[in-house]
Amino acid sequence: MSCQMLEHLWEENGLEEKTDTDSRDGIVGTDITAIQELISIDKKDYDDAGRYHGLHSKRPQLKLGGKMFLYEIVANGRNSVDIDKIDYLMRDGRACDVQHNFDPSRLLQLSKVINDRICFKMSEVYNLYNLFNTRANHHQVIYTHAKAKAVEFMVTDALVAADRHFKFNELIWEASTFKTLDDTLLKRIEWSIDADLADARAIVRRLRNRDLYKFAGEVSVPEHMHASWSRVSAQDIVDRAPRGSALHVKDVIVDNKEINYSMKSRDPVQAVDFFDNLDSTTAQPLGTDKVSSILPRVFQDKKVRVFVRDPAKVRAANAALTEFAKSRHCTSPIGNTPLKRARDDRGSQ
Repeated sequence: MSCQMLEHLWEENGLEEKTDTDSRDGIVGTDITAIQELISIDKKDYDDAGRYHGLHSKRPQLKLGGKMFLYEIVANGRNSVDIDKIDYLMRDGRACDVQHNFDPSRLLQLSKVINDRICFKMSEVYNLYNLFNTRANHHQVIYTHAKAKAVEFMVTDALVAADRHFKFNELIWEASTFKTLDDTLLKRIEWSIDADLADARAIVRRLRNRDLYKFAGEVSVPEHMHASWSRVSAQDIVDRAPRGSALHVKDVIVDNKEINYSMKSRDPVQAVDFFDNLDSTTAQPLGTDKVSSILPRVFQDKKVRVFVRDPAKVRAANAALTEFAKSRHCTSPIGNTPLKRARDDRGSQ
């Protein structure tokens, strides 16, 4: 959609008519394809050796193919070291007061192009590990925080409930209509009076009142099970609920959480080429044995987290998750939303 949106904005604002194909003063029509390539190349467009093939994005021939290092600046499919990642980690960390432990200025200053690839000075290997560790930490404490996910699931439920009114499935395929689905949607739902938006409206009001879905706990998937582990469904959890429990599939949301260093179970730093000094003309990957014996050994974490839409079902869901964990030979669940004790008539607890 990013590529479609760029093309739509280009045409809608009449930029194609205002520029000359030979202009050197700004973006021209022939640059649009190159920009689309720069933002759409994916990790799946590279083989395990870091060679580009373009099969995933269906771009075997690139407009800037003579300078492949350009495709490692914005969205680096070869090793995930790119400006997009550095930008959002610094921005989101500052906004949420979560510190990062990498130095982006050193990465920029101590990098150069060798053999058509962006390479880094060997001294920056720890800096790169810190970059990916910061990414994993941000996903842990910001992006997948239990409260943030509860809000995300409520917004999702509200939009699903509102689909029969807005018909999102008819709007998401074209950039001209997709752009109308902006942050005003929740307000439009909240202040609507249409009967077919009643369910969505009720969910948004719960959001406004901070009556969030409750976190019932999480189970960590053992490392040796990562490769064979299959996604867990709400039915899988409900099937393990205590006998007589009123827990139903519609009450449960399962979050199959995965956090990694950007390349699933692989070490992304092993896909980076390093040079000795800024005068070097050759570069090569560094084996972990040449770096340190205390580097991370596992680069992916998998957890099964359970949320409930009805706060009264937290204990039942936690009990079901506990039994599920036993059946899959996982550790017992940890963490859930504490239940507030009811006040008596005198207001004491």
